[in-house]
Order: sequence, then C-alpha cells, then structure tokens
Amino acid sequence: MKIAAVQWLMQPLTWAEFEKKYSQTIAFAAQSGARLVVFPEYVTGGLLARHNLKQERDLPFHWAEYSQPFRQLVQTLAEAYQIAIISGSQIERQGQVFYNVCHLAVPGKGLLTQAKLHLTPWEQEYWQLTAGEELVLASLPDATVGVMICYDSEFPTVAAALAEAGADLLCCPYCTEDEAGFWRVRYCLQARAVELQLGVVASPTIGFLPEVPGLEQHHGRAALLTPCDLGFPPRGIQAEGQPGLEQILIAELPLAQIRASRQQGSVRPWDVRRQDLMQLPVRKL
Repeated sequence: MKIAAVQWLMQPLTWAEFEKKYSQTIAFAAQSGARLVVFPEYVTGGLLARHNLKQERDLPFHWAEYSQPFRQLVQTLAEAYQIAIISGSQIERQGQVFYNVCHLAVPGKGLLTQAKLHLTPWEQEYWQLTAGEELVLASLPDATVGVMICYDSEFPTVAAALAEAGADLLCCPYCTEDEAGFWRVRYCLQARAVELQLGVVASPTIGFLPEVPGLEQHHGRAALLTPCDLGFPPRGIQAEGQPGLEQILIAELPLAQIRASRQQGSVRPWDVRRQDLMQLPVRKL
C-alpha cells in the first residue's frame, strides 16, 4: 500500500492559504498513487498566528472556530481525490469542553473522529483539554487503520487495544517541540510495530511558530515503520523523511507481508503475548 506521510512546516496562515496548501498536499499524494495520506497533530496551528494571543487559555476558543470548516474540507477532499485521509489534529469544542481530535475520512464511507486519549501536562494545565473516551477504526481496501495522537503512542495499551479490535496499520500524527520529544515518540512507535507486528506511519510538524503559545518550535521526522525481522529493513524503517525539511514522504508499506509475519516471522510476539500478566501474583523480597 502506497502511503503519504506529511512533514508539515508550521507557519502563519490565513484560512485561504491553509486550505490551498492542505488541498495541494492531498492532490500531490493522490497523483503519486498514495491510497492514504497522514497529516500531523495540530496541523491547523498556523491559523492561530493572526489572533495575537495573549493568554494560553484563550487558544482553544479561537482554535475551535475552525472545527466545522476543517471537517468539511477533509470530507470534501477525500471524495474529490478518492483517497483516505488522516486529517491531522486540531482543538474542537463539544459543549463546554475542548478535545484534541483527528478525523479519519474514507471515500464513500464518511468520517470518524478520534480524540486524544492521554493529554500532556501543557494540554491539561494551560489549554484545559479533556481526554477522549473511545477508539475508532477505519476499514480501507488494503488495511484497517487506527490513530494514536502523539502522546498516545507512549502507552502500549492504546496500540494493543486498537490491534485487538482489528487494526493492522497505526497512524501517529504528532507534534514534538524538541529532539527528546521526537525520540520518545519515535522509539515508542518502533516498539509498537515490533510487539504487535503491524505497520506504523508517523507524521510530524516541523519549524517555528513563535506567535502561538505552546506551538513555538517543532522537531520531527516522518516515517513508515515495520517489524524488525527477516524480509524487512533490519532497523524497521521502511522510509524516513529528511530532518527539518517540509516534504511529503511517499513510500510503499508491505502490509500483506507484515500481516504474514504474525504466522511466519522468526519471532511471533502477536501469537505468544500474555494477556493474563496483569493478574499474575507478584513475589517481592
């Protein structure tokens, strides 16, 4: 399956400029033969630069203004280009609470929304976001896709729950401000590919956006990841973006081969995983 992972430069944008850039990215991915395009966490953050924000806690109210136009744009482009879209995330308001959400749009099927399940201290303390309470899966002709938004990738239970529900491809839109944050997410994603024997797609933000509190700097590399086993790249990296360069990473991810590795791999962690370990007695000295 050919997949496009977007390494998105954060910069001040009007809605018209964002819509043009986002649409052109999807058009390029579709014309290149990609069946799925994945955008990063907080992909719409550049829209906030024009709001001249003074208080961090004002940000969710302004961000939520773009929820409906963004949803509509994603659905329209999925149908227009006949390509599945992992939209990247933004803050959305539901009643009196705010969520960090990512949309999964599939041509002919509609749109699902995944809210971030684990919130960072910044998201809780400054933006006062609320954690999501459900998982969603999207069925494509070549894969069943689940989404882990950034910090969610650092919790094995999220990926395991999605895999148990049928996911064989996990997509991670992420936004990390420094090199340490990037490697936290990256190492965790590679662990998820190994322990669950599935494919993983990572899509980051890069660059600087000093006008928006909490989104000032970004460090990341797009990647398509596999298990580390015979028949795959030894380091489990099928393809990888260039550091600091805005780009659309397009590559084939051998999903049929990855699925087969669950029965034919030199190790088979998916088959031998112990789901009873949390209930086992613990002996201590």
